[in-house]
Amino acid sequence: MTVYDNNQFSLNDKGEIFWQALANNPMPGVMVAKLTKGETLLKPAVTLLEPSEEGQEKIAEWLESHIEEKLKPLMQLHDDNLEEAPKQIATALYEAMGVVPRAELEDVISKLEEQGRAQLRFKKIRLGPILAFMPELNKPAPIKLRTILWGVWHGQSLPITIPSDGVVSQVITDKDIDKDLYQAIGYPVYGPRAVRIDMLDRVVVDLYDSSKDWKFQAKHQYCEWLGCTIDDLYLVLEAMGHERIQSEVPVEEGASAQLDWFNLRRGKMSGEAKEKKVFVKKDKPKAAAKLKSKKPSKPSKPKGPVTHSFTVKGDQKDQSSSPFAVLESLKKK
Repeated sequence: MTVYDNNQFSLNDKGEIFWQALANNPMPGVMVAKLTKGETLLKPAVTLLEPSEEGQEKIAEWLESHIEEKLKPLMQLHDDNLEEAPKQIATALYEAMGVVPRAELEDVISKLEEQGRAQLRFKKIRLGPILAFMPELNKPAPIKLRTILWGVWHGQSLPITIPSDGVVSQVITDKDIDKDLYQAIGYPVYGPRAVRIDMLDRVVVDLYDSSKDWKFQAKHQYCEWLGCTIDDLYLVLEAMGHERIQSEVPVEEGASAQLDWFNLRRGKMSGEAKEKKVFVKKDKPKAAAKLKSKKPSKPSKPKGPVTHSFTVKGDQKDQSSSPFAVLESLKKK
């Protein structure tokens, strides 16, 4: 009987589980099981090539831990400490593998209070203008695993063609692709391109912030963010519901070409446009001139001679017989 070690299992893009007997061997080894539809999208079943009760238990245990590890942010959405509104949003994201159209959550979002929004931020949930999503799931490993789980749950043939690792957008040539799948793995399709959800969100937020009178002008920067041509950018914006109009800015000779203007799509999404605050630089009040403290002025010397009368004791002569003294005494009588 084979003794399995969890560290020696691997899963390929066909939904096949391999086991490598030699721990230091980089090759996948031999196929021992295959994923099949299970209870839920994130809990597939396992069918062994050689049925074994112990092997079934061991492989199922490894698969559960593998999904927990690769989709950790998603699996942590189950939290009884969440308030009611954020819990509903977290549940919706969990069931949809991390991406939900914002329009489906508007009623719940309107009930969010500051504490609830803080809980969503802690869970690393982004409530974008178009889609609610989890940026940490935009990495190659979570994208590939969600593709496999989606294909198994919906009975699609594996492997499924998806955008190459790390690309921000990719031209879609197959008209029969499953757009729901692409949205679920974080690459919603608009026009001719599948656009990585975080870059799409970046463009949408900027165009709403820079809009004026329900109009905005496309930017060359959007092409850089989406990794596409100007023509493809126009098609992506139109697919999002923005109406292309003639450029309103005349181009001077020798100047770089200005991109076209668009009528902003109205609706719930337009309510997310943030009103730009205009900061007016105020002149700082001029500092009042400091008054130098003046020393108290010395009293000016009186002009002209000053006569002080005083009597020196011990040297006073008897003046009782003087006429002035007699006159003074008569006045007192």
